[in-house]
Amino acid sequence: PGSSRLLLGGARTIGSVLVLGHRLPAGDADEAGTRLELEADGTMLRHLADEAHRASPAWAWAAARRVVG
Repeated sequence: PGSSRLLLGGARTIGSVLVLGHRLPAGDADEAGTRLELEADGTMLRHLADEAHRASPAWAWAAARRVVG
């Protein structure tokens, strides 16, 4: 069964990619994700999905790898 459309709009999972010690450049979370800038250097990208294997999409991990190296 899907989640209530009132809570998550039909999405059932939340994926997060957390980068500490580096800030991701602007625009890396523009693919329907949410970007949270941390008080110290760091960025969290979050994404809602209807299936667990899509909760942390490849674009978020690619953005983190580019910055961290």
